[in-house]
Amino acid sequence: MMIRSLWCITNEARELPTYDGVIGVDEFLVEFESAVSEQQWYSVMDWALRATLARWWKTHQKNIVNWRKCRK
Repeated sequence: MMIRSLWCITNEARELPTYDGVIGVDEFLVEFESAVSEQQWYSVMDWALRATLARWWKTHQKNIVNWRKCRK
């Protein structure tokens, strides 16, 4: 099950797809990329990852500097 949270860009609240490792990463990325504007893919990744994945992201984020590298 994918957990959802709300996030705001300017005055508009949207549901942000989040990833907790239960579904496949490719399925998550397709949903994430369709729900979030391309300009914000990289910047909102902090909010999208949960639990162990969030800890992994925090330790590796400095080495993954853009969306293309993150997607790999």
